[in-house]
Amino acid sequence: MEHNISKKEKLLNWWSFCKSVWSSFTKSFTWTLLTIFLGLLQIVFVLVISFIMIDKQFTMDYFLNNCTLLFFSTAVLASLMIESLINNRILNVYFSFLFPLVLIIVCSIVYTCYYNSMGPSLIEGNLFCDCLNTEKIDLKNLQTIQYVVFGLAIFFMIVCKTYDHYISNQEE
Repeated sequence: MEHNISKKEKLLNWWSFCKSVWSSFTKSFTWTLLTIFLGLLQIVFVLVISFIMIDKQFTMDYFLNNCTLLFFSTAVLASLMIESLINNRILNVYFSFLFPLVLIIVCSIVYTCYYNSMGPSLIEGNLFCDCLNTEKIDLKNLQTIQYVVFGLAIFFMIVCKTYDHYISNQEE
């Protein structure tokens, strides 16, 4: 026995789906903006203090050379990866685990490059660090990698939280 769905019912189902996804997306976007703002609030304080009280101008190079974006991205990626595991809300094994794990590894490598390029290495004799010829590494390229990792982390945050909110709405 076939159950034919009218065009009107299909349209209403599609509209309901779109509304649910849009609602989930707006919640996740708000969550992402607040996470970024509160997570980087220390930098906002440094900016305010440097502009108001100190003659020294705060530069983005200082911000990037301290790897603030890398630490923030790593913390958020690890947090969302663990949250999706605990809540059993896995969008896709590759996306939910492999993607953030690769980004966390990239963050670790980039931080190691920064760390070694800042002066004498405290990890001398380490095969990985000895293989990195940090004198030939352009810090601007490492900064670009930080921006890319940060952008991918934001993308991951929005997709994961949208999926999480969408599944939560469906369970209600």
